[in-house]
Amino acid sequence: MEKVDKILSPQWIYFNNEKISENYSIVISGNIIIDIIPTDEVKHNYQTDSYSSLRGQIMYSGLVHPHGYICEYLSRSVSENFSMDIAKLFKNRIINEEFVRLSTKISIIKLFKSGVSSFSDISIFPDEVLETTNKLGMKVAFGLPILNQSNNWSRDENESYKKCLSTFDKYKSHPNIRMFFPIFASSIASDKMLSNISKIVNELEVPVRLINDTYLKVDKIAKILDRLDSLNLINDKFSCVNCSIDTKSFMKRITEQKINIINSNITNEDLKLMNKDLCLSIYIDDIKVNSDLNIVKKIEQNYFRKNIQIDEKKMLDVFISKMNANAAKALNIYNSKGIIEIGKDADLVSVSVNKLNILEDDVAKSILTKSGCCQNLWISGKNIIKDGKLITINENLLYDELTKWKSRIKYEH
Repeated sequence: MEKVDKILSPQWIYFNNEKISENYSIVISGNIIIDIIPTDEVKHNYQTDSYSSLRGQIMYSGLVHPHGYICEYLSRSVSENFSMDIAKLFKNRIINEEFVRLSTKISIIKLFKSGVSSFSDISIFPDEVLETTNKLGMKVAFGLPILNQSNNWSRDENESYKKCLSTFDKYKSHPNIRMFFPIFASSIASDKMLSNISKIVNELEVPVRLINDTYLKVDKIAKILDRLDSLNLINDKFSCVNCSIDTKSFMKRITEQKINIINSNITNEDLKLMNKDLCLSIYIDDIKVNSDLNIVKKIEQNYFRKNIQIDEKKMLDVFISKMNANAAKALNIYNSKGIIEIGKDADLVSVSVNKLNILEDDVAKSILTKSGCCQNLWISGKNIIKDGKLITINENLLYDELTKWKSRIKYEH
């Protein structure tokens, strides 16, 4: 009989393609799922010192949040006066190493509680973000910002480029950290700098992300893509944020070049295009509305507000399964994350199901109705939330730090 590190036995497991399996167990060795087996057979095949019976709970894959800005969260938490324009936010002189470190901790706690196991971020002081993220056990795809304006981290484009390279060299081999180069449509780097980035992108296969931060129309985005394409910056790892797909020619380009699209709102037309090989995922944009950074709540809001024409069970398949897998693809981590499957990382979430909701449709709906009530979270097989309690960080200490920052910003503003 094989000895393994963990066996998790939820009552239900939500896979993709609307599939819900009852009374199956997930077998974990190290950080990998090595088997998915009927629960009544698992103890005849494996032995472990860590067995979890999770009756009344449904398990699904750890969620992937594909785009965001760590320092934005703390900025909004402590003051309404902060600009949410990212270019202006990075220039704010109050944002320093300590600020970014605290914002990272608070944001990650919020993400943990909504079942997120991997997220994407762009921030100044990248070493502080990555060091903190790693200590807390979260996985990250980080955007190395090459900025052409002065801030507390860098004076100009050249200095930010050098610092980004230093961060890249430091973390390029880390198993839980991926990196990419973000390009902001409102302030694109010089041709010389883009050429420098292109060399790294092509030599080391580092992804590039175009961020339509000022919501330019398709014709202007197409021109920017032409420029990036001429510098060999577009490949199948390329992604674009806030990109409206409202012309046939643009859709043709997106699908032919296999560009990953990450949007904050999804329409019925988007869903139709997703069935035609569009790699589409959703992210939380307005933290003023969704201050708990809950990606499932965002999905619910999108579904009800936009009147998406899709039934609830199918919605789970689209938003939880397909879009989660697409988010993993956009972050270049799909080989190990995004769905529950043998050989993937043991990034798993479970939520409790009301005892009266034992029909399959009701069980599936619990993923949406219990969002933010994460009962258990494992990342690479390590328990982060256990029985509804975060066990890797003291939240009370962070509350004290946050209170100090509120007082300081109120004084300095």
